[in-house]
Amino acid sequence: AGVIMVGDSRCVQMQQSVGENGCTWIAESSKGYKWLNETAVAKIDACVGNGSKILINLGVNDPGHLKDYLELVNAKAAEWVEKGATVYYASVNPVWDNPYVTEEQVQYFNSQMQAGLSEDVHWIDSHSYLSDVGYKLVDGLHFNKETYQNLYAYYMSCL
Repeated sequence: AGVIMVGDSRCVQMQQSVGENGCTWIAESSKGYKWLNETAVAKIDACVGNGSKILINLGVNDPGHLKDYLELVNAKAAEWVEKGATVYYASVNPVWDNPYVTEEQVQYFNSQMQAGLSEDVHWIDSHSYLSDVGYKLVDGLHFNKETYQNLYAYYMSCL
């Protein structure tokens, strides 16, 4: 049981900004669908139980895998809910100029994910939250410590 945070470098940096805080962090830099499918799902399966809260925040590194994310997350969420877990998918958060992904790609990914996730998955619109309260990007993709701390507090308030 407990909170299981699943994500890419943004999640790694969030953990560095807030500490463990009793969460299980399953996160690696530069990862996306392939890593979720081949590595992270097994780690989630190994620690999920009654009362677990799983928050997935992936997609910024590979928004082209939209359909793959939907299929995998919907299938696994059904299993995790059977085990007594609650599953959340947090929107990909804002980006600025960077060589990897555009804000338009992020917004399209988010709209399609929100529309395509099953009723087993709760959507967290952290993109709108950050857009409303403000945020600081340090390199067009990653946030400063204060933004990660605010985002973490927002995630916890949604669980």
